[in-house]
Amino acid sequence: MKFTDYPTKDGILTITLFSWADFCSLVGKLKVWPDYKKYVWRGQRCDNLPLLSTFDRTFKVKDENERKLILDNHLERFKKTCNELGINKDKEGNELWSIGQHNGLLPPFLDWTKCPFVAGFFAFAEKEEKDQTEYRVVYGLHKGLRRLLRKMKTSKGTINKKRFVEFPPVRTNGNRRLEKQKSLFTKALNGVDIENNVRKYVKKRPQEIILIKIKIPDRERDECLKSLNDRGINHVTLFPDDYGSAKFCNLKLEIDNY
Repeated sequence: MKFTDYPTKDGILTITLFSWADFCSLVGKLKVWPDYKKYVWRGQRCDNLPLLSTFDRTFKVKDENERKLILDNHLERFKKTCNELGINKDKEGNELWSIGQHNGLLPPFLDWTKCPFVAGFFAFAEKEEKDQTEYRVVYGLHKGLRRLLRKMKTSKGTINKKRFVEFPPVRTNGNRRLEKQKSLFTKALNGVDIENNVRKYVKKRPQEIILIKIKIPDRERDECLKSLNDRGINHVTLFPDDYGSAKFCNLKLEIDNY
C-alpha cells in the first residue's frame, strides 16, 4: 500500500475518506501490508477527541502522585464492592480494571481491538450528539510505541525506566465481551494523550508511521452499521448478554433494513 497520497506528520498518517465503502476497501489494502499485524485499532465518535482514557478525560489532577492515589483508591473500592457481592474475588490489578472497564468503571485504560471493523463499529455505534463532528474516526496504533521509555534518576542515583505507553497483558478468563471484541488495552504513563507520546517517539524515528487516523463521514452511520451487521459484527456478537440484545433491538427500530 502506498501512503504517499496521504499527509503524514510527526508519525501520524491521516486518511480522510468519502464513504464507508472506501473504508472497507482501505482495510482490504491494509491487510496485505507487511506491518498490518503490528497495529491495534480503536474507533471514536468524534475526530477531535484526544486519545485519553475516560478517567483522564473526566478528572484533571495536579501531578502524578495525586493521579496514582485516586486510581488506587478507585480500584480498591471496586474490588471491595465486588467482594461484598461475591464476584471477581480472584481478580487483581489489570485484570480487575479490564472487567470494570467493560461494566462502566472509569479506568486508566484505552480499549483497542485487533480488528479494524470492530473499531469501525465502536466509531459509529452511538447516535450523533450536539458535539458531533463531521467525521468519525478509526485509529490504528503501532505496538512498537511500547519501546518509548522514560528514564529518570532516583534519589539513590539509579536509573528508573518506565514505558510511556504500556500494552498490559489481560487474561480473558471466559469474559465473553473481551473475547468477542478481540480486546486489548493501552495504559499511558500519567494519562498522557497517545498522540503526544507518538510525537515523542518519532523524533528519533521520523520515517515510521506509528498512528493511522482514518476519518469517515458521520453521514455514513446507517450504511456502516448495516454493512457490519451483514458481516456479523453487531451488539449481539460483541456484547453477548442482555445489554447487547437490548441495544441490537433498539438499532432494529432506529435503522431501516438493519
